[in-house]
Amino acid sequence: TFTGAIDANGSLDVDGHTELDNVNVSGVSTFAGAADFNGSIDVDGHTELDDLNVSGVSTFAGNIDANGSLDVDGHTELDNLNVSGVSTFVGDARFYSNVSIAGTLTYEDVTNVDAVGLITARSGINIGFPGVASTLTSSGDLILSRNLHVAGLSTFVGVATYSSDVFVSGTLTAGLIDGGIY
Repeated sequence: TFTGAIDANGSLDVDGHTELDNVNVSGVSTFAGAADFNGSIDVDGHTELDDLNVSGVSTFAGNIDANGSLDVDGHTELDNLNVSGVSTFVGDARFYSNVSIAGTLTYEDVTNVDAVGLITARSGINIGFPGVASTLTSSGDLILSRNLHVAGLSTFVGVATYSSDVFVSGTLTAGLIDGGIY
């Protein structure tokens, strides 16, 4: 039994259970086995953890730098997300507000496109349902599977070829008409 301060200037080896009410460690501490903390842990400096398994709620007030893989199972809510590399979505990605893309958006087999501005397609554009659709080919040909209705002035530059009858329900003004029966 000690009633005053104990100053051990060498190593202290304790075998068996040791209970300390207050511990202040001013140097390096090494735990060879498991360390069980049932209360709060306050770390003000650098902390390196090789394996961390958190089963409850964790709150981090500062930055978190994950230099390896981060696997999150369950719901994750992020207020601001900045992705500097490639992002891959295996399932559906839902955006409940506007999406702005400053570069090129490349995608395949898209339906319901509402675009403002120029659209560039690498191959044909199908408009409508299969079998009833119209197609704008990558070479610039417009293939219509139904009737073409034009309201207003239309100017055709070059040769216009019709494989069937042409019906005009108004005045047809033509320049030079060459060959055939009129």
